[in-house]
Amino acid sequence: MKFVGIVGTNAEFSYNRLLLKFMAEHFNQEAEIEVLEIKDVPMFNETEDQSANEAIQHLNDKIEAADGVIIATPEHNHSVPSALKSVLEWLSFNLHPFDGKPVMIVGASYDVQGSSRSQLHLRQILDAPGVNAIVMPGNEFLLGRAHEAFDEADQLKDSRTVNFLESCFKKFMRFTQVVNLLAIPEEIEFVPGNYTVTTPGHNGDLPMVVKFSEDRIEAIDIDTAGESVGIADVVFTRIPQEILEGQTLNVDAISGATVTRQGVIDGVAAAVRLAGADPEVLRKRPKDSAQSKVEEVNLETDVVVVGGGGAGLSAAASALQAGKRVLLLEKYPSIGGNTVRTGGPMNAANPVWQHTIAALEAYVKANGGEILKDIAVEELLLEDAQVIGLITRGPKHSKVTVHAKSVVIASGGFGSNTKMLQQYNTYWDEIADDIKTSNSPAITGDGIELGAAVGADLVDMGFIQMLPTTDPNTGALFTGLQVPPANFVLVNQEGRHFVNEYGSRDELLQATIRNGGLFYLIADENIKGTAMNTSDEKIDKEVEQGILFRADTLEYLAKQIDVDSAVLIETIEKYNTYVDAGFDPEFHKGAFEYKVEQAPFYATPRKPAVHHTMGGLRIDARTHVLDRGGNIISGLYAAGEVAGGIHARNRLGGNALADIFTFGRIAGTNAAEQQ
Repeated sequence: MKFVGIVGTNAEFSYNRLLLKFMAEHFNQEAEIEVLEIKDVPMFNETEDQSANEAIQHLNDKIEAADGVIIATPEHNHSVPSALKSVLEWLSFNLHPFDGKPVMIVGASYDVQGSSRSQLHLRQILDAPGVNAIVMPGNEFLLGRAHEAFDEADQLKDSRTVNFLESCFKKFMRFTQVVNLLAIPEEIEFVPGNYTVTTPGHNGDLPMVVKFSEDRIEAIDIDTAGESVGIADVVFTRIPQEILEGQTLNVDAISGATVTRQGVIDGVAAAVRLAGADPEVLRKRPKDSAQSKVEEVNLETDVVVVGGGGAGLSAAASALQAGKRVLLLEKYPSIGGNTVRTGGPMNAANPVWQHTIAALEAYVKANGGEILKDIAVEELLLEDAQVIGLITRGPKHSKVTVHAKSVVIASGGFGSNTKMLQQYNTYWDEIADDIKTSNSPAITGDGIELGAAVGADLVDMGFIQMLPTTDPNTGALFTGLQVPPANFVLVNQEGRHFVNEYGSRDELLQATIRNGGLFYLIADENIKGTAMNTSDEKIDKEVEQGILFRADTLEYLAKQIDVDSAVLIETIEKYNTYVDAGFDPEFHKGAFEYKVEQAPFYATPRKPAVHHTMGGLRIDARTHVLDRGGNIISGLYAAGEVAGGIHARNRLGGNALADIFTFGRIAGTNAAEQQ
């Protein structure tokens, strides 16, 4: 049998670690026990999902592959240590390796009672929904006065203690056999047919048709016609493929796409119910063996590019044009980064531009470049003050070491990393814990941290650009009624008008932050006609979903958004007089179109969201990364949003595209010249 033993603390020294190591050695003839550490697991934070973190994935994979788990817990304040609790939170959030897994609890403590109270709490935690471990009853192994229990060779001294531990472990082996026998995957029967459900996409729910035979899921077809090209599209192909190949809902996490991935799984689960079967049977089936990882890999190239957005692809293409071998690494499962999210008002749309990223990716591949996706860079290799490669990890490799003559970092800014935003912010009054972003979930500042770790200087990190009027739940711009500023009527959570809608972006943002963040765009039927990127069908659906509020009277609209109706009515009546006069004496707005007077009336909830980070690695005109003394870090280049100092304190709309394609080409050309 193969077990894993989890050290329930991140302390440098622990008697619980000694206990597990003793068990691994003492029982090595009966079973294999691999001792696992939790010191590298980040603190649990559900607003910043790190399920794809290497340390978390490592624990998840080891637990899933084991026949059973032994947890050694200390006792802190009559309960389990926070580090262990955090691990269990991560492993019951989007990952569920303990589900149906046999568990034995042991514990060591200075106190004579051992870790009795923490063991009791741990049993309760492991029994919680989402964890669903099967804990061996009774047989509590409590090692009290642990500081006196081991000899100089780290062996348990007391023979009665060893005898009792042997008795508990033998019972656990038997318990594991019984539990795993009961866990043999159940057969499942479906009512054959096609079942239509939905799955969440970037621009709203998408229709999904799941086809069943009597005993198999035969096809999963997701209609992505309404989606922006490149946004989460890998989820809509890879997750259905893994479900079909393994006939299981137990599939791998995808970096930066947790919500979309889970949406596909939940959608298929809903279809399974419609087909008359229990989706929990499929959730408990093991992962398809094709999802297992391979061993360490070593690669060699001339130029390695970190990041597959516009800057990274431009750099890769330029280096290939110079005749160099190029490897591009992208931590997200799809190519495009923030570049595929480019959008905004245009005088005329050119469909050719929508294929730029696909064309660049195809060019890189066609000219001998290699692209590896779903693989995150952990560190840069530095030798004699020169960057000579990097180390990565990903779902298809336990470790990849790349040796290269030069490295181009083009991994974007840090708009999707709330902690980093709060750490560096010097411009805004505050950045809320629940701040949303228009960025790809993959834009978390990894490249900035990689550069800083080898001495790179950082510049303009405090300057963070935000959009003032975005969806409070997603950070998306085009939900509800997004109308021209002449028809903006913004009210705060008290129902009062609070800002000049024609003010600068920063004026709007500071005003909204000081008014509590959440506010509402008030409109009527006439103003609705000026809304961008919407339709009557979409409006009806958003009203149904609670994204947009609609009412036949201002009184009822006020009730829906929980503001005083008298205040809202007074605000709108006063605003209408300003429209007639052509000037707002309170906030000095001087351009108007419609009054708010024609029912039905609408309220679109809005909050600020992070849009762009101006700070990053300091570079020179040739995109060399500079250290804190202004010297070139040999072999290291940067381009795109990962580089700071390009846009000063506030980027102008559209300039980021010129930035990524210009500096991406410069970086690729100069990196190719590196000897």
